[in-house]
Amino acid sequence: MKQILIAEDQEQERRRLVGYLHAYALERGQEITCMDYPDGSDLLEEYHGGADLILLDIDMVFLDGIETARRIRSFDEQVQIVFITRVVSHALEGYEVQAADYLVKPVSYELFCTKMDRIFRKMEHDQDEMITARTGSGQRFVRIHEIVFAETSGRRVILHLPESRRAGVKLQDSDGHLPGQFVETSMPLYQLEKQLEGKSFFRCHSAFLINLRCVTGYTQTDVLLGEIRVPLSKHRRKAFMEALTLYHTNRM
Repeated sequence: MKQILIAEDQEQERRRLVGYLHAYALERGQEITCMDYPDGSDLLEEYHGGADLILLDIDMVFLDGIETARRIRSFDEQVQIVFITRVVSHALEGYEVQAADYLVKPVSYELFCTKMDRIFRKMEHDQDEMITARTGSGQRFVRIHEIVFAETSGRRVILHLPESRRAGVKLQDSDGHLPGQFVETSMPLYQLEKQLEGKSFFRCHSAFLINLRCVTGYTQTDVLLGEIRVPLSKHRRKAFMEALTLYHTNRM
């Protein structure tokens, strides 16, 4: 069962999207629950994490879609977000909040189905794809999409994961502590990088490998993963920006 939320301030458009979702689910044999809201602020009053997909109108009266998405990302890094807009250029802001896609109004049912097919396939693929990490006690299976970043620590590599894929917690608390899970492996970072080749990961520093899906911004010296700062080597800065641009271009 997939949980899908919609925030759209125009009632006619909101009803249209709800109808599209139910028709799509019936045609594709998908089981869904759907909740809809007239504004981003209404959605945030009730949402605390755990949804599979959120459709956000960018232009809403009280809290627009971009700001709603920013607030969602402060506690939920995993949910798929799709923006709905009349102006394509607005959707390009989506990389900051790791948007999965966008829909341009008026939204046709055929295009809606095409976008949903792609996103649902990605959900299923991401949830199934794993790597095997050697640990001191044996082997640990780790879902690739759950790896936020990896870092070398002495002779070992630490994989940083969220607290839970559906937990909806911040990656870093106000005291700078990381509440997420850790997996320590004896696999060298270069070997992990090779395993994750083509999986949207980038070596931003000799000691750090990041998941581009989790990038929320960057500075001259750091990559931002939510509230976590990971060092960005000046020698890799240009390649990082190119990789990030390509990643988001391929998602749109």
